[in-house]
Amino acid sequence: MNTRIFLLFFCTLLFGLPSRSDTKHSISWLGNTFPGGSEQWVQNFVTEIAVTPDGTLYTSSEWDEAGRCVGAYKDGQANKQLFRQYDGRGGHNAWGWGTSSKAVTADDAHLYLINTDGELLRFRRADYGYKDQVSVGKALDMTHRDGVLYIVREGGSEVQLRKAQDLSLIRSFKADGAEDVAVDAKKRIWLRSGKQVRAFDANGNALPPVIKGLENPSDITVGSDGRLIVCENGTARFTFTTSAAWTTRRR
Repeated sequence: MNTRIFLLFFCTLLFGLPSRSDTKHSISWLGNTFPGGSEQWVQNFVTEIAVTPDGTLYTSSEWDEAGRCVGAYKDGQANKQLFRQYDGRGGHNAWGWGTSSKAVTADDAHLYLINTDGELLRFRRADYGYKDQVSVGKALDMTHRDGVLYIVREGGSEVQLRKAQDLSLIRSFKADGAEDVAVDAKKRIWLRSGKQVRAFDANGNALPPVIKGLENPSDITVGSDGRLIVCENGTARFTFTTSAAWTTRRR
């Protein structure tokens, strides 16, 4: 007989099996580590971010245990009031009061997000209030510049340009494989597709240059100095360009 089995059998004969009442225990659910919904906490994870000139960081994610799928962070503080579709009156389908999202951006007055139901929502930054929405289809990324929203549809086959003023469609064009979008001061639309980044005009016409040879690019944006920034998960962590000339800085 196996020694461990024998010892277990012997101890059972000698002491008997412990009853439920003999075992002192406590149960604690570690899913929520914050005092409650009216307090501050950092969401479970972040999918996309948008930073405004005043230093506010807006984040989006598809899941948060307590519904903070969109967060606003500034000066080390998180927003206490949540963004809620229909101001929390119900009728939403996406998680997080309708704010579960992969795409978020913000201008001086409004926060824009596209939830997992494909609805483009607009909120007032001043009081977190819900303003309006339109259906645009599920999206992977979104940015804005000079009153225009640039949206990459899920599946990477379409880019939409919409007016931030009323969310109406200006135009759209095909962009196979697009995953991320950034727009520079010259209104060039930069799209990351696989391991390359390409530029387009507002009508979807390809522009030079085509940036190739990337290892594992994960996102793109345009810095405050106007340079395109490609975030790399490969050897080169950050890659910058000015016009067509590339320089590399390693983290």
